[in-house]
Amino acid sequence: MTSLLETGPEREPVSAQQLRDHLRVNEGDDDLLNSLITAARMTIEAQSGLRLITQSWQVFFDDWPADTLELSIWPVQSITRVVLTGHSPIMLGPGLYELVKQGRPALVEFQHDRLPPPQRRRAGIRIDLQVGYGDTGEDVHESLVLAVLALAAHWYDIDDWNQYGVEAAIPPHVQTLIAQHRLLRL
Repeated sequence: MTSLLETGPEREPVSAQQLRDHLRVNEGDDDLLNSLITAARMTIEAQSGLRLITQSWQVFFDDWPADTLELSIWPVQSITRVVLTGHSPIMLGPGLYELVKQGRPALVEFQHDRLPPPQRRRAGIRIDLQVGYGDTGEDVHESLVLAVLALAAHWYDIDDWNQYGVEAAIPPHVQTLIAQHRLLRL
């Protein structure tokens, strides 16, 4: 399964002013602060497997699953469409699939007896998703917002990246905030 970001968030879970207040600085380069916030959000999303703010993703897979399809992106708000890709794309009606989003991972259940075969061998099926906790930082779990603030602040305070190794890129207190949101698999 391959996932592709179609449309990123319209805003971040934290504003430049919130980061400025967290850092206790009166003035700051908003472009730098916004870049740090975006990079921190993306890092936390990658580390936790979550999508914090509403965004659109496309998920591609080769063939219909034998049972249900587990989505690697969470939380899922909705499926906007399911399409058989190829020379003549075919959009499937919503009666052929159902999103089960109560648990993590979210699942897609298909009406297998009514599904047409994919037109292509590779990436023959595409699911378009709306994902994320919501449109604003207030919709995001407080510990994840704090993780974005803390990571962006950590990066802001680094004067010389040459003295830090990769292991110091995410400090332990941010790792602890993220850890409670990771999906553990056995």
